[in-house]
Amino acid sequence: MKNNKALIITNIILLSCIVIGLLIFMVFGLNGKINFFSDRTRLIDTIKYEDTNINKVLVSVKSYDIKIEENDTNNIIVEIYGDKKAKENTEVSNTNGVLNINQKRSTMCFGFCYNTSIIIKLPKNYEGKFDIDTISGDITSKLDFKETENNISTTSGDILLPNIESGNIKSTSGEVTINSLKTGKVKSTSGDILISSLGNGEVISTSGEIEIEDFSGFGSIETTSGDIKLSHFEILGNTSISSTSGEIRIKLINEAYITADSVSGDKNIKSSRGEYDLKLKTISGDITVR
Repeated sequence: MKNNKALIITNIILLSCIVIGLLIFMVFGLNGKINFFSDRTRLIDTIKYEDTNINKVLVSVKSYDIKIEENDTNNIIVEIYGDKKAKENTEVSNTNGVLNINQKRSTMCFGFCYNTSIIIKLPKNYEGKFDIDTISGDITSKLDFKETENNISTTSGDILLPNIESGNIKSTSGEVTINSLKTGKVKSTSGDILISSLGNGEVISTSGEIEIEDFSGFGSIETTSGDIKLSHFEILGNTSISSTSGEIRIKLINEAYITADSVSGDKNIKSSRGEYDLKLKTISGDITVR
């Protein structure tokens, strides 16, 4: 009886391990990250448009990293990295001045494989718009966004961008890093936001910190759970900054009319009387303005 009982327990443990293993493979498979029979990540397709002018880059894909790079020529080059299925599932077209990159269908992977990536090489003087939407993929660019009304969005991925004239930047479950943004909106759910230079705009983070090195302008900054840090703030219009659970730290280089409200936290505010209103609020956290 004891041997039978031990055997039953052993079988239950083994079956539990098998079930857990299958669940893990299904989760990763649905995300397109594992495939026992896939090729190693490699360049599998190159699409080239010679001396072609475009005014918009439109991308909509899942489980693809998108990388934008400069090209020394006037050609537009799209490189696809991954396995054979990535080539079959990726559709690239250039119609009426729009470079369109679209994913035909999602794939299920089993085993260990690599994320698929797409590199878009554009002329240095490209001044068109970007409209990029990805799921489970990072978005990075080495090319400045010179046109207005750009839209960049990713779910479960990071965003790394250089200089942006204007646009809406959104990441769900990922960090957002921008070198400069003249005007626009940046939003992150469950991720930090780092901006080197900001003009006018709205910055919102849910469960993440916000850090802006040089803020010369006005707008609103808000985080639900995280600190807000402005290293160099020149206020040029009425501005509101709030954090539900986190500290607010600001180095204000000019004068402003400051009102600060902290339910549970200390306030250390320099004496200042200026043209524009600076409203600060935190539920649980200190407020420092120097």
